[in-house]
Amino acid sequence: MANGLRWISTAYDLGYTFTLCEGIGPRDLLARMGAEPHHLHELSDDVVAELQMRP
Repeated sequence: MANGLRWISTAYDLGYTFTLCEGIGPRDLLARMGAEPHHLHELSDDVVAELQMRP
């Protein structure tokens, strides 16, 4: 493990993308990655917890 992050590629069956950034906000990062700003909606902690409990 040269960089300490190699485990991420094998830890999850469905896969994950791990992105680090500095000096920009979450909405700007997503827009730079191709997301359309009108599709971005911030979720509260309660909503995220509810979504994580779904099968």
